[in-house]
Amino acid sequence: MDVRKQKALYGAVIAVLLFVIGLSVYYLIGGFEKVTILYQEGERRSVVGKYYKGYYAHPDLEDLWEASRELVRQRAIPGQLAVVNYDNDSLDNDEVEQFIGVMIEGGMAEVPPDFEVLEIDMTHQLRVFLPMHPMVRPRPRKMERMLAEFANANGYVLADHTLELHFEDNSMILESPIISIE
Repeated sequence: MDVRKQKALYGAVIAVLLFVIGLSVYYLIGGFEKVTILYQEGERRSVVGKYYKGYYAHPDLEDLWEASRELVRQRAIPGQLAVVNYDNDSLDNDEVEQFIGVMIEGGMAEVPPDFEVLEIDMTHQLRVFLPMHPMVRPRPRKMERMLAEFANANGYVLADHTLELHFEDNSMILESPIISIE
């Protein structure tokens, strides 16, 4: 076998191995997980946090995210990291309107200075559990479109906001309140 054929053979073997390794990693981080939307009945949710409206890549947003994450890590507030995303058509593509903080579990907690409490009615909701790693998780806009399509198909009218619950294992729950059922 000449050198050119050996290089082609080795190149093909390496390409196949890289493809198999890439596919394995994609599988291990949940890339093939199916997204299922469920209707559930719930209760009011209390989120301790701060409101943010501005650019997604702004340092203030990152600081708020980290401050909320630290409250969860230190168990200063018993609960889960939560982000309320508001649907605001007046924002630019790289802007967001959010309330970031901690969803309180098991009753009220002491509210840190400069934080406020947001009450969200989740009596009826659509819920999606996303166990996959953020690298392979569907993007928020895609998930919101999927929720809207499911709601339209089943006669639900959704609120103009969603609630994300983030867990330490990188999984996430996305909830959308239903304001009326047709």
